[in-house]
Amino acid sequence: MRALAWRGPEALAASGFAAAQLAAVRTACSAAFGRSVDWDSVPTAAAGDPHGDARPFGPLGKLLLGGGCLVVVLAVSVVWVYGFVHLFGLFDG
Repeated sequence: MRALAWRGPEALAASGFAAAQLAAVRTACSAAFGRSVDWDSVPTAAAGDPHGDARPFGPLGKLLLGGGCLVVVLAVSVVWVYGFVHLFGLFDG
């Protein structure tokens, strides 16, 4: 429901099809949360799940994310330095 960012009742939808789809999403969300939800309130995590959908990375995930960022920064730096050297004709011999 948060991804759709719809506010108000389904009757305000532009077409009957859109209204039916919004109603189906609201019904499925109500079933998933085990309580009635509406479009004017943002659903929260289910009881007993303090993180909801946004769970933090574990230690291995943080390591892989940091390593990936390092590889990207090094690759961009190498390309930049290579271009700089060849732009000014340094080390032409």
